[in-house]
Amino acid sequence: MNALPVPEASPPVMFGVPAPPGDLLPWQWALQRLAAAHNYWIATTRPGGRPHCRPVWGVWLDDGFWFSTGSLAARNLPLNDEITVHLEDGQEVVIVEGTARPGTRHESLRAMCDFPG
Repeated sequence: MNALPVPEASPPVMFGVPAPPGDLLPWQWALQRLAAAHNYWIATTRPGGRPHCRPVWGVWLDDGFWFSTGSLAARNLPLNDEITVHLEDGQEVVIVEGTARPGTRHESLRAMCDFPG
């Protein structure tokens, strides 16, 4: 598996004002929370442009977030691969935006299925 590059952090916007950049936590903090979680929320986009959010079980591996779903998200992603993943904690928030692609290689799927979580 290939490790992901460190994503660019951006400050949250509260009441229309971004938080000061010095208040951002390091990626390592977010990565530890993502790797320790079992429950995540994903957001995809329906064909007409409306958002679709749902909780999923998943694992965070070296090359990103892995999950399996038979929901509407599975039908949305082939049409628009943009996805948002976030944890269920509203106090120590981690939100990751990116693109999704189906996992088809046996080795990759094995890593997800064998995860000791």
